[in-house]
Amino acid sequence: MEFVKLAHETKSMIVVDESHSVGTHGPNGRGLVAKHGLTQKVHFLTLSLSKAFAGRAGLIAFPKYNENFKKYFAFESRPAIFSSAVLSHDIAWLDLALDYISSAEADTLRAKLHNTAIRIRDHLKRLGFCVDSGTEQIIAVMLGSEWNLKRLMEEMMDRGVFGAFFIPPATPTGEALLRLTINSGLDEEHIQKIIEAFENVLPLAKEMGILES
Repeated sequence: MEFVKLAHETKSMIVVDESHSVGTHGPNGRGLVAKHGLTQKVHFLTLSLSKAFAGRAGLIAFPKYNENFKKYFAFESRPAIFSSAVLSHDIAWLDLALDYISSAEADTLRAKLHNTAIRIRDHLKRLGFCVDSGTEQIIAVMLGSEWNLKRLMEEMMDRGVFGAFFIPPATPTGEALLRLTINSGLDEEHIQKIIEAFENVLPLAKEMGILES
């Protein structure tokens, strides 16, 4: 909210990427911008349709007061449109996905997702791992060097826990991280498996010096 306020005070343009929040956050899964009542104050929203929508391609949205920009943007962005143009069957799928994402059943799954993510994140923090704060379903575990990441990932994979790895240039030098993506389908057995895997690699984490004091 502070960024939006600053953008309007300085007459700057603000773009919010909601690829990882639309479908999982906000009223009826409409995202964090809607949750905070900023829909008419954010100039542009970008969104990947391959996340919660399990589809393809993405979109850029903006409030109605930016309607005059629409034709200009469509014309100028044409060179960047290639294989991600959606077809009729993509649109049919996305239409059905939207109905489900905005349903009461999805509200229940969102609540479960948030509770699971918070539970795992809080437990990792208690163990001493450097974990990003927040309520999102993506948990980044900071591991320092790429060598640390390689060693820890191998240990986690041996225990049946798989995450995505991010290294330079996707991250700053010396800030490699392991990213866990939580989903609402995880049951108690899955959750315990993740927690126990991190508990089991504590000796290695201490050896690497990546635990917070």
